[in-house]
Amino acid sequence: AAARGQAASQQRHEGSIARPPNQSSPVHAPLPQDNVTLSIAPHPDHLRYPHPMPSFVYILAAQGADGRTLTYVGWTLDLERRLAEHNGAPPDKRSRGAKTTRGRAWVLVYAEKHRTRKGAMRREYVLKNDRKFRAALRDR
Repeated sequence: AAARGQAASQQRHEGSIARPPNQSSPVHAPLPQDNVTLSIAPHPDHLRYPHPMPSFVYILAAQGADGRTLTYVGWTLDLERRLAEHNGAPPDKRSRGAKTTRGRAWVLVYAEKHRTRKGAMRREYVLKNDRKFRAALRDR
C-alpha cells in the first residue's frame, strides 16, 4: 500500500500544472525532461533555523527629563551586547540602540530566556502591551 501511495505521489509531481483561462480543472503538461522528478521541500524554517537559538526578551528602564521612569521592551540573542548598544557603546558604527532609547542611561530591570527567536518575539509583543506589568516594574 505504501509503494502504491509513493508511486501515485510521484506521478502527481511529474508534470507541471497549467490552467487555461476558462477551464476549472487542471491540465497536466509534461516537463521538458522525462527524467526530472519534483519533490516537496521541507518547511523553510527548518532550513533557516536547524537548531533552536536561545533568545531573550528584556525590559529596560531609564529616567526621563521630567523625572518619570521610562521602559523599553525588546528581544535579542545577546543581552550584554544589546544593553551596551542601547547605552551608546556600539561595537561598530553600523549597530546602535533603538532610536527611542538613544541619549539615556538604561538599566536592565527584567529578562526572560526563550528557546527560540519566535518565542521571544511572541513574548515581546505580550510585554509591550502589558501596561500593568510595566507599571509594576517602574514602581519598584
